[in-house]
Amino acid sequence: MKLNLNYLLEKTSRKLHTAIRLLDYHKEIMSKICLRMDLEDTELFSEILKLSSLSDYFEKTNLIPLLFSINKLFVYGLIKLEDAFLVVGPVKYSATYSLKENLMVTCNDDKWADIYDILIHIEWNDLSSCLLDVTNLCMVKERKLDITEDDIVSYNCISDNFDYLLRKDLERQIFEQQETGGHHNPYDQEVRELLAIENGDVEALKRSIAEDYTGQIGILAKDKFRSVKNVSIIVISIASRAAIKGGLSPEIAFSMADIYIKQIEEATSENLCMQMVRHAEYEFTKIVNEIKKEQATMNTFSGQENEHVMAAKNYIFKHLHGKISVAEIASALGLNANYLSGLFKNIEGISLKDYILNNKVTLVKNLLTYSAYNYSEISYYLGFSSQSHLGKVFKEKTGVTLSQYRAKYQLQEFLD
Repeated sequence: MKLNLNYLLEKTSRKLHTAIRLLDYHKEIMSKICLRMDLEDTELFSEILKLSSLSDYFEKTNLIPLLFSINKLFVYGLIKLEDAFLVVGPVKYSATYSLKENLMVTCNDDKWADIYDILIHIEWNDLSSCLLDVTNLCMVKERKLDITEDDIVSYNCISDNFDYLLRKDLERQIFEQQETGGHHNPYDQEVRELLAIENGDVEALKRSIAEDYTGQIGILAKDKFRSVKNVSIIVISIASRAAIKGGLSPEIAFSMADIYIKQIEEATSENLCMQMVRHAEYEFTKIVNEIKKEQATMNTFSGQENEHVMAAKNYIFKHLHGKISVAEIASALGLNANYLSGLFKNIEGISLKDYILNNKVTLVKNLLTYSAYNYSEISYYLGFSSQSHLGKVFKEKTGVTLSQYRAKYQLQEFLD
């Protein structure tokens, strides 16, 4: 099947709002596609073609598209075909990555301004996606595997001597630590802190935070305040994962982490950052503690322990984010559904169906408080047949409607 190259290039030109030129190996322009009537970069491109550096780029470009900026204002992409080159650009993109290659071109300032002003900002993902589509669809013989975004980033954005510089900096830092006797905060203290969150143990968290140690918090940026913010963000992210291990819904944990991280970014002092970190850690721990109380398998109604009841509870806990039936649980445990229902009621003093609903309602409360999900999304997420079904069950169990509960308890972040 023959590739419709012209269609592909027109589509790419339209998506990136720029020009695409087909050049032979002597840098002669064979054709040009540009669907924007207001984009005129002929004079600029003529100056670019005169640069000896461009010839180096033509030789360098092989399997992976090469990106180069012009006076660090906008970007062109170079793609090698079987018997020609494609030059995509100019593009003004949101700088997610910094490019290694930059050409300095002398041109009338008004021309620069005219071109820059009419270019539309393109997201990095859109730029790399378009280049990947063209590259992989117009595969040259040397390419055995598809080119990926990671290939583009490492080829165009990461310095060739990055590994060397990284090792050099690491050796310097280790040497300085050995000379001064400095070291990071102890790993075992961090483990105790995370285990406290995972176990929902507020007192253990207090003890861990109060520990005295000689290590230093890592430096993650040249600016001290930025470093404190970065450390705070990492601590909150790790704490959210510990809470997930302790039983907190990932959706709730991630939503809470997002809220705290946004507050960290807006903080105006180092002390405020640390206060937010401690608040997050305690909040995660308290919620996990509540979950573990709900899921406790030892404090049974009859004072007995039963392996089938414990197994049923564990199954419910793992499958709470979906529809759960008594028959499904019984089948998973290899038991008769009527036998399991009767056994559960005798041991727990509550029907299996009500136990499932109680746990779902607890999760609904958390989602109403810590997430921006609407009621339909929550009902779907937890396996209710409809929003009205969820609302009816919630009202029966709590005495209030979904909207009343959310209005009272939802975090301010989702109300703004």
